[in-house]
Amino acid sequence: IVAAQTSAYQAMFSPSALISTISGLRPSTVWSTLLKSGTTLAELIRRPELSYASIAAIDEERPELGREVGEQVNISIKYEGYIKTQSEKIEHMKKLEYIKLPTDIDYKTISGLRLEAQEKLNKHKPLNIGQAGRISGVNPADVSVLLIWLGKR
Repeated sequence: IVAAQTSAYQAMFSPSALISTISGLRPSTVWSTLLKSGTTLAELIRRPELSYASIAAIDEERPELGREVGEQVNISIKYEGYIKTQSEKIEHMKKLEYIKLPTDIDYKTISGLRLEAQEKLNKHKPLNIGQAGRISGVNPADVSVLLIWLGKR
């Protein structure tokens, strides 16, 4: 009996059955990769071929959302990793705004800065590391050199 129940369960929730339920299309034309184990609905939505609307057939408890809200759910889930990375970068850049640079500095005296960065920094005289990093011609390596230089002072 247990084997029959397990077999019935596997048939009902196999990738092929889920695909048929979700989209009515053949597995070979829909699924990016076959499911090998249990998965969450969010993981299904992360797949390029699925969306919040397309999983309605297998998630009977999900609330019905308007088109725009459903699209926001899709974007939030599909791009969660990218959004998190960008948010972390924004926080890091905000912290750089609080690291002050001396106003009387001659950037040509800092070894490791590229010539272009030295010239641009001397021309613009940024007040903090955040401003320095936004100057055209000052790259992340130059900002790192400035941070190291400030740490040694």
